[in-house]
Amino acid sequence: MWNKLDAFCNDVFCSEEKKITVNNYFEITYSFNQRISEIDLPEFPEVFDLIKGPEKHTACEVTNGVFIKETSFKCFLIPKLAGVFVIEPACVTFDSTPYYSEPLTINVLKNE
Repeated sequence: MWNKLDAFCNDVFCSEEKKITVNNYFEITYSFNQRISEIDLPEFPEVFDLIKGPEKHTACEVTNGVFIKETSFKCFLIPKLAGVFVIEPACVTFDSTPYYSEPLTINVLKNE
């Protein structure tokens, strides 16, 4: 099994139908396919207020005899300005090996 730290913006808030706009919160989820205890979050750009998080969630399931573990961390942010911003990678360490997410590019629109 390959270990990978994924980062994504919640589809509810980042899909084409829903836009990230100034002063409206959105969610970023960092997901890792093992049980871990903590995450090193990046410094969020100053245009974002971290209003909640990180919230840790763990899940385990058995599918076709395969035991699957996952840990996710959710952060809720509010953008204060419109523009395109990059959120740098987060990092987790598992079995003494660091794993990094990809950076996220967030396009924040002005309120209509």
